[in-house]
Amino acid sequence: MNQEYLNFAKTLARDAGETMLKYFKQTGISHYKGDNTIVTKADTEINQMVIERVRAAYPEHGVYDEILEMIKEKL
Repeated sequence: MNQEYLNFAKTLARDAGETMLKYFKQTGISHYKGDNTIVTKADTEINQMVIERVRAAYPEHGVYDEILEMIKEKL
């Protein structure tokens, strides 16, 4: 595995963990996906962070966005 990708993923995972802790034990239901699973505020914030960072660091890479796809389906 490319060390650059690994370091990027580790940093992203740590930052996502900090965001999760910020919302820990809070009721933060943002909405429900089409399969009736909950999407929390933390999910949405982390999802956006991942997309923004991947696009900034690796603009040639694509990002599959399950949460926003589900939001678009509901609109």
